[in-house]
Amino acid sequence: VLCAPPGAVEESIRVGGLADIKAERVRRILLGLLKKFPLECQHAATMMSSSSKASKGGEMGGGVVPEEILRSLPGEPTLEFLRSWDGSSVREFLTSLDGVGPKTAACVMLFALGLPEFPVDTHVLHIAQKRLKWLPSGANRETAFLHLNCRIPEAIKGPLHVLLVEHGKRCRACSRGSLQKEEIEGTCPLPEANREGRAAE
Repeated sequence: VLCAPPGAVEESIRVGGLADIKAERVRRILLGLLKKFPLECQHAATMMSSSSKASKGGEMGGGVVPEEILRSLPGEPTLEFLRSWDGSSVREFLTSLDGVGPKTAACVMLFALGLPEFPVDTHVLHIAQKRLKWLPSGANRETAFLHLNCRIPEAIKGPLHVLLVEHGKRCRACSRGSLQKEEIEGTCPLPEANREGRAAE
């Protein structure tokens, strides 16, 4: 990412929106990791590439980090050292990074570090709030994350997150309008499960 030609990173993530802002934040995070955790990053391969040499440096916002900065930094940016930290410390560190909120931090913890977190995206929030009634009224993504992350058993946080996201993409009853991509066959089981749950209570 740091050695990518100008605009390459931005173009690769443009479909997600705010590509210029996100790419700039990613570069700053990577440089920050290298400066703050030099020993943890020392396993890296060289960060120099033909594209960075050809560019002769430039502004970080343009997609290129000056060659002299790259030469002065050890190794390759990594978060592998976070595997030895406890979950609350990892979460605190990740959310201290510019542009990283609870959902992004939870996704990094779950998918990159294998830690039991329950990310709350649009699909999860909609299903948990509107269909399953798992959340207090008026809950937003952040309060929903705090509420669900401490209540869902650790062993099923990852599988349940993936299940709800996939269900939200495919189920007409549980999608949010244009977010539906593919319709499932049969009847959605969630309303019946919800009724059974309320009856059991």
